Amino acid sequence: MGIKADIKNIGVAPANNLEWSILVTGGILGRVNKTVTGSVTELAVDTTEAISIGMFFGLGKIQIVIKAHADNAFEVTAMKSASLLGPIVVGMK
Repeated sequence: MGIKADIKNIGVAPANNLEWSILVTGGILGRVNKTVTGSVTELAVDTTEAISIGMFFGLGKIQIVIKAHADNAFEVTAMKSASLLGPIVVGMK
């Protein structure tokens, strides 16, 4: 239930002022529209930050966009699709 992801610093320097977001849209009649944002002051090299969007309800296909950006790094975006059956996310691709 919900969506979880890990942001990993694969660079050679700590990521400063890391900002992230998870956006979920879609569902039948486009009724799913959920966003969560957060930030981390510093993410050390080779460490991860667990992020998540809590439980939400809907039905149908959804699109998931996860973005992360630090002051000293380029923005990284991951896009996935899945199906939502009530509070359960299934078939993420």
